[in-house]
Amino acid sequence: MKYWERFTSLKQRGEWVELQFMARAAQHCFAVSKPWGDTRAYDVGIEHEENFLRVQVKSTVVRCGAGYRCMFLPNHRKKRDYSLDQIDLFAAYVIPEDAWYLIPAVRLLGWRRRTMAMLCPVVEPAKKASYIYEGYREAWNLLKKTRSELIDFGRAGCPISRTPSAREVRKSPQARKPRRKRPIPKGSSKIARQFTGGKRPQNTHRVPEPHLNPRHIRKDRARREAGTGKGTSSLVPSAQQQ
Repeated sequence: MKYWERFTSLKQRGEWVELQFMARAAQHCFAVSKPWGDTRAYDVGIEHEENFLRVQVKSTVVRCGAGYRCMFLPNHRKKRDYSLDQIDLFAAYVIPEDAWYLIPAVRLLGWRRRTMAMLCPVVEPAKKASYIYEGYREAWNLLKKTRSELIDFGRAGCPISRTPSAREVRKSPQARKPRRKRPIPKGSSKIARQFTGGKRPQNTHRVPEPHLNPRHIRKDRARREAGTGKGTSSLVPSAQQQ
């Protein structure tokens, strides 16, 4: 039996992971503090000079393909989700690999809420979207930044440069093309209003009926002026008939 399987509940394992994080942060010469009770959204407070960061600690042992799947959701007993007003940083611990990921909260709680992340401390991730988290592995220097610097750093992206996926490019506002409208035949709306009492028809993009086609009307007028009397004069009433 592995040592993390000896815990009787997830809460007991979570308390142990919080102790591991505080010990590792103290090893990097950070002052740590623990809020009293469970009413706060963050688990550990980090002090560095005049800065104070609120850290929410998460852990995972779930292997999924080449990485580990870590969930960033609050306790099921809490009805409200995390917010940037409550948390500044997420600390995710991959227990089997003894690897820490320090991810700015704006990366997960920003304009697009991400409840899950794939962490790949052993094998290179297969999907390009997972590279955004590999840049935060063992990033203990983020604890020295202020809250505003963390927000700017998280919105700027991962320290590792990556190319956006085809799906992200396709869904970007710049890539969306305006819908093309069907062309309206010339003169169709004007001629159609002559037979609708001056009212504009609702669907002007449709081609009019054959007896309202401008080509037929022009041919009929030319034949009547020539005196042939042939054509579709019965379809277009003349001035005398009106």
